[in-house]
Amino acid sequence: MRLIGRRPSDANPNVCTGCQNHLIRHHGGAEVEGTMLFADIRGSTALAETMSPGDFHRLLERFYAVASRAVFEHDGAIDKFVGDELVAMFYPGLAGDRHVARAIEAARAVLRMTGHGMAEAPPGPPSARASIPASCGSAPSGRRPMSS
Repeated sequence: MRLIGRRPSDANPNVCTGCQNHLIRHHGGAEVEGTMLFADIRGSTALAETMSPGDFHRLLERFYAVASRAVFEHDGAIDKFVGDELVAMFYPGLAGDRHVARAIEAARAVLRMTGHGMAEAPPGPPSARASIPASCGSAPSGRRPMSS
């Protein structure tokens, strides 16, 4: 794709710039089965009270980097970061039919990459949950989102 001027998107390295630009220009949506991953730093408020603002900022940046890498390596897309929480989507268009398993693998990777399961786990272990079904994009006119 680089030969025709495409490169990985800044928003998601699993999607090329051409695909990303197409999605931006022609946004809309469809009801699709998908998996959402929510991961946050458990006890972050109490943890932040024991750290300097700079140290807490570095902890958040580390979490964002690790969580992003885990999501992208498991064919997911990041929806947003909200404070200390990651919201990611795994849907068939990127993750294939195994989107549920890919989300769970990503959650486990976040735990592993942040040192959990080791003898000396770092402070603020993340909590992670995956759930289905999900609606991606805006539902077509006259349609209601899928119920859970």
